[in-house]
Amino acid sequence: MNFVTGQLLIFLLLALFSPAVGQSIERPQFKAIVHLKAGGRVKGTLDDVEKGVLYFSPAEQIYFRGVDIRSASVPLKEVDWVLIKRTGNRQSIRTGIAAGALLGGYLGYRSSRQNRFRSPILEVVSIALSAASLGTVGGLLGSVYGGSTRRAIRPIDRNNPVESLERQLQPFTQAYQEKLLVPVVQ
Repeated sequence: MNFVTGQLLIFLLLALFSPAVGQSIERPQFKAIVHLKAGGRVKGTLDDVEKGVLYFSPAEQIYFRGVDIRSASVPLKEVDWVLIKRTGNRQSIRTGIAAGALLGGYLGYRSSRQNRFRSPILEVVSIALSAASLGTVGGLLGSVYGGSTRRAIRPIDRNNPVESLERQLQPFTQAYQEKLLVPVVQ
C-alpha cells in the first residue's frame, strides 16, 4: 500500500466514524452556576424556566429552618448572569480514543514499512501497541478538553433582561431536553 492510499484510507475511516458519533441518543447534561445581583451564587441543574422564574435542583443540599430543600426557584430579575457547563463527556472520550487509535495504528504501520521486523507477529504487535498507546492519550485529551465546554449567559437586551435570559436559558433546562426526546405523534 503506497502513502497516498494509506492516507485516503485513514480519512475514509475518520469520515465514516463521524456520523456514528453524532447519532447518540443520550440527553446532554448541564450544570449551572447562577450568579445573583445581590452577590451570591447557586449551583445546580436547571429544571425549567418560565414566566420570569428559574427553577432548578441545587447541587448542594440547602437546609432552611430545618427543612431539606430539593428544588428552588429564583426570579430572573435577581439573576446577574449564569455559567452553563456541560457535564457529559463520554462522546468526547470515545472520539479521542478512536482518533488516537487510528492515528497510532497509521503511524505504527508507516514505521513498520520503513523499518522491517524479523517476524510479522512483531509487526502486528508493534502496530497494536502504538494504536493502544495513542488511543489512551486521545481518550485522556478527550476527557480533559471535551467536557470543558462552558458558556456564560448574560442578558442581551438591556430593556428587557428577564425575557432575554429566559430565551437563552431555555435550551439548557431539563424540561426542554425532555421535549426534544418525546416523539411527535400525529
